[in-house]
Amino acid sequence: QGPLEELARAGALPAGETWRVLDLGAGLGTTTLGLAELAQRAGVKKLEVTAVEQDAASLDVFATLAREAHAVGLVPEVKLEARREDLEDLDLARLPKADLVVLGLALNELYRDREDADRLDAREATLRALLGRLRPGGSLVVVEPATRELSRELQTLRDRLVERVFAPCLRDGPCPLLTRERDWCHAQLPFDLPEGLAERAESAGLRRQRLTYAYLTLRTDGRRLWDVFDGSPRAHRVVGGPVRSKGKTEWDLCSAEGLVRIRRLDRERSDASAVLDTAERGTLLTLDRDVEDGRDLRIRPDVGVDGS
Repeated sequence: QGPLEELARAGALPAGETWRVLDLGAGLGTTTLGLAELAQRAGVKKLEVTAVEQDAASLDVFATLAREAHAVGLVPEVKLEARREDLEDLDLARLPKADLVVLGLALNELYRDREDADRLDAREATLRALLGRLRPGGSLVVVEPATRELSRELQTLRDRLVERVFAPCLRDGPCPLLTRERDWCHAQLPFDLPEGLAERAESAGLRRQRLTYAYLTLRTDGRRLWDVFDGSPRAHRVVGGPVRSKGKTEWDLCSAEGLVRIRRLDRERSDASAVLDTAERGTLLTLDRDVEDGRDLRIRPDVGVDGS
């Protein structure tokens, strides 16, 4: 729910007691159901969902989960229109307009048999077409796996669509993480799997205590998450770290000015920078001073760092 929480923080979630949702590559409905849980907390009474998925069994599970989650009060009523279709064959212009268009782990499945340049062009065209399906004030949220390859492809699409980007960026310029092949932008959330699933995750070489993902939130009205910070260059997002070594911890930050590395010695931890204790990739921070692109900043006890 990270991208949706950011929309909520900016006052950019849909208004009204009914939200219209378009879920493409819906699968079992996990993206919409996560959205629905936030909608429940926001006082929404009903979701009108058009779910596009080529697997009929998945759509059946989606309908069952939505019905049962509503029955126990976890989500609002979900009025589901299930469409069994292949996204690549879909006429996007004929889809209903929505307050929220979501693609959860679906964009990377499109046009995979094409060459790199053609694939990116096709995915860009898809996103632009989906922007055309937004109702006024609506948002398009794309969530992808946090692999380097897929995250960097999403960053490239971000640069092509920069005039429509709400988040994750706090800058208008090109993505600075694309300049080095080893870098990629993704976020992580603390998350504890149930014990049975945790054991399976560990046996598969997966993390059991955090979720990682890459995302892009697009809008057509010019609103940006950066506006919450009044466009300040002191607003930063953690894009690397924490990297802990003997006696210190380091983080890489991205802002309007570019990339900055901050470093805090263990002996210099203070209440002014306590928020760094839990700062991970994706965390939003505000520093109490300006830092130029490419510079390092030592977080001494008098340096103030605020969290989101």
